[in-house]
Amino acid sequence: MKFDLKTLLVLGGLAVTFGGFYYTTQMRLDALEDKVQMLTDDMRSTHSTLEGVSKHMKRVSKRVTKLENKI
Repeated sequence: MKFDLKTLLVLGGLAVTFGGFYYTTQMRLDALEDKVQMLTDDMRSTHSTLEGVSKHMKRVSKRVTKLENKI
């Protein structure tokens, strides 16, 4: 099988182009996955913090209601 230089250059250029596209796409997807994971962790910690605040607000509300009933 005989290939001329132009054909080899075109095939090599296509291989490099597709390889670069795959590499950069994979790199960007990995970065996005890391950001999603970080945001998910932040959301979970914020949610647990808000649950604690919510419980505290319920206790304060009960205390205020008791004090209002005494007045």
